[in-house]
Amino acid sequence: MASLLAAGKDNGLDYEMLRGAEARAKYPEHVIRDRDVTIFDPEGGYLNSEKAVTAALVEATRLGAKFLGNRKAHSVETYGDRYVVRTDQEEIIASRVIISQGNGAGAVCKELGVHLSVLPQILTWFPAVNPAAFCRDDMPVFLRRAEEDGRPDKAQLYGFPSADGWTVKVVASIFLDEVESMEKPPTWDPQHLDTIRAWVREFIPELIPDPVRVAMCADGHLPDATALFGTAPGMEGVIVAAGFSGHGFKMASALGAIAADLVLEGTTATDVSFMNPARFLEQDTRLRSLALS
Repeated sequence: MASLLAAGKDNGLDYEMLRGAEARAKYPEHVIRDRDVTIFDPEGGYLNSEKAVTAALVEATRLGAKFLGNRKAHSVETYGDRYVVRTDQEEIIASRVIISQGNGAGAVCKELGVHLSVLPQILTWFPAVNPAAFCRDDMPVFLRRAEEDGRPDKAQLYGFPSADGWTVKVVASIFLDEVESMEKPPTWDPQHLDTIRAWVREFIPELIPDPVRVAMCADGHLPDATALFGTAPGMEGVIVAAGFSGHGFKMASALGAIAADLVLEGTTATDVSFMNPARFLEQDTRLRSLALS
């Protein structure tokens, strides 16, 4: 909590801190105890992922982009003053390359000296007793932490307002065992739902604690929970954007703008040096190629 408050102050962000009865009056759907601290971010929100991706594709196409789908990229190699991207269907010569593979970036992370852990997560949607309460305009995205001393489970969950008018997405911040890739999603034991059902019962009693929809996703995590974002060492026209540890998509618009600055101008006004892609390599390492699969 202290780090959240510090980040808000350091960046001049507006926020509201509430306690006890005041917080309960504003968010009656949640169990808020007198000892709990509630922080409200007035600029917070959420993305409809499918609509966001579609909008980005449509706009990029309008601006002249060409999409090559149903391909597997194998490598990027230096080719004179340009680069060749080898796929399972062709070789593409490009003056600039941005590598952004999501949880499929294990090969490029390995080339950059670090292991990418692909961690599946179960997503759950619960029906609301009173759906209107979770559809109101001032219902925020929420993150819940109950990590007080003596609590064995250290509850961590997050959720959203209702997007369909009757269910609420609430997810436990718990991951399944690491997998090599999500090309073949792993099986899982239904008992894995017991924890999130218990937390919903405890903290959001206006939801029926039996999920009516379950899905799986996976994030690509790095050991220091900090992405590889910047120029590949020795390949000045190649920008790597990988290993965002579950935070990439929600920041994709800003990260994309920064990546465009880096690949076109060689610099950006935003300080991204703490995400240096070369930080796990020996000093002065210069690459000529990067494996992508």
